[in-house]
Amino acid sequence: MKSYSKDKVLIKDEEDGRYIIKIWNDREKGRESIRKQIEFKSLHIRTCTVRTPSILHTETLENGKFLAKMNYIDASSGIDIINRMSRSIVLTIKDVLGLILYLNLKDSKVESVHYSVFLEKLISIKAETSSPVLLDLLNSLILKLKTNNYLKIPVGNCHGDLTLSNMLISGNETVNLIDFLPSFIETPLWDVVKLEQDLIMGWSYRFMKDSGKINAKIFFEECIPDQFHITCNQWKYQVTLLSAINLARIVPYIKDDSTHEWIVVKLKSKLAEFC
Repeated sequence: MKSYSKDKVLIKDEEDGRYIIKIWNDREKGRESIRKQIEFKSLHIRTCTVRTPSILHTETLENGKFLAKMNYIDASSGIDIINRMSRSIVLTIKDVLGLILYLNLKDSKVESVHYSVFLEKLISIKAETSSPVLLDLLNSLILKLKTNNYLKIPVGNCHGDLTLSNMLISGNETVNLIDFLPSFIETPLWDVVKLEQDLIMGWSYRFMKDSGKINAKIFFEECIPDQFHITCNQWKYQVTLLSAINLARIVPYIKDDSTHEWIVVKLKSKLAEFC
């Protein structure tokens, strides 16, 4: 999967083993990402353990960036998982995703959040956008928010970027979650939205062709847990709004025409759901 993050991830071989070095341009974002990773409590479902790589060292660099060193995990993720496609792998992923969604929602607290929080985020995205088509779509989304005051939303723990690319899968027994992502509002619904982007919208396999794309689509859709549909039905408007904002967040990082068109199509479709 092509990354649109400005952060760097390096593989470093040392005498005692192989490690991952991640460097965030935004120090606070890096600190919050690592905090979320450290505080994630291991889960056990059937024969599978869900955990995170151990954080071995962190530091703030002289240039203000943030660095973390962690264990290297030799495993498959994202599209590579398809090469090991099996019914047991599908069930493992489905069970893990369902459990994460269920537990985070169960432990969340419903709060009334002022719509200005969402407007400010969209306005900041708009300031970094130059595409006339996407600017029009962002303006349309902003207009849909201005008639409301508060939005009830579950606030609590979330991964923040829960996609198959951020799940390192070693057989059917171990899943390591990586690349936790902080957001302007912490809600378990972000994980629902990211799963929609990856498993339903096809973000990870959008560049694939023909039979490979069909196989990827089938595999990804079979990984969707029942808890995903339950949550979408329970929080329909909130998921639609956050899904639109999530798509908009990609806009400043777009460098190629194919992704630009992909975002335009998906964002138009999402805006139509508000009608």
